[in-house]
Amino acid sequence: MGMGGGGGGGQDMGQFFQIMQAQQARDEENRRQQRIEGGRKLIDQQFDLFKKNPAFFDRYRNGITDYYRPQIDSQYSGAKRNLTFQLADAGTLRSTAAADSTADLARQNDMNLTSMNAKADSAVGDLRNQIASNKDTAINQLMSTEDPSIAANTALNGIANIQLAKPDLSPLANLFSTAAIGGANAVKAWQQGGGGAGGLGFGGNESAGPGGGTMGKSQGGFIG
Repeated sequence: MGMGGGGGGGQDMGQFFQIMQAQQARDEENRRQQRIEGGRKLIDQQFDLFKKNPAFFDRYRNGITDYYRPQIDSQYSGAKRNLTFQLADAGTLRSTAAADSTADLARQNDMNLTSMNAKADSAVGDLRNQIASNKDTAINQLMSTEDPSIAANTALNGIANIQLAKPDLSPLANLFSTAAIGGANAVKAWQQGGGGAGGLGFGGNESAGPGGGTMGKSQGGFIG
């Protein structure tokens, strides 16, 4: 009986160790989950900086529009002056053609401003995507290391890079076309005044018109 009892004690001890090991594994998993949860909260708090600071995105967007808007305004003013000279040379300064040309130039300006705003909005969207990517990098670091401090440092580095980010800016090419407008509308006014399409060299497609313009559509457009 003594031997039988001893065997039972060994089995009980083995079960006890199994229970202890299982409990230790559960405790370690709980600690791991707590570390990850704590790290996630810390990363969320760090990146909440951008959610709580919409002015950051406004400044980024304004940096783009403040750079391009003066260039567009300056080019628009120059284009209006050039158009006035072209129409005056053609003798159509106070004609319907002049009004059409001025309206076309204004439409070009509206298109350029719309494109500028779209470029600014797209750049802000890219910045937000970069913020999300940097946050994901910190979270992945946390999951792989299970070390909140390492992940927090990764998050801080990602935030610092975002705060230093600058929009991609470059000088604008020529956005406005007035030669085509002035030439085509000068021909139109001249024809309405009694001239003929076949007279004085105005008989073909894209013939040179009064004022040296070339007949055809204007080619204005925002180039960022």
